[in-house]
Amino acid sequence: MTIIVITGAPGVGKTTAVIRVTRALKERGIKVGGIVSRELRTNNMRIGFEFIDLTTNDRNVLASITGNG
Repeated sequence: MTIIVITGAPGVGKTTAVIRVTRALKERGIKVGGIVSRELRTNNMRIGFEFIDLTTNDRNVLASITGNG
């Protein structure tokens, strides 16, 4: 099993990179697992976070100012 950790300042594209690499690996038949958290934004304002399961692409709200998480 390989574990990869990506770090960096907020907004530099860490989550976007992981999602793109995951998609490319899956297209090649490679099994991918794990989770990422992504900001939920409305009108350029962060309103919460969601988890994305990289295996199934299921999404669930982790925290939200709207009370849905």
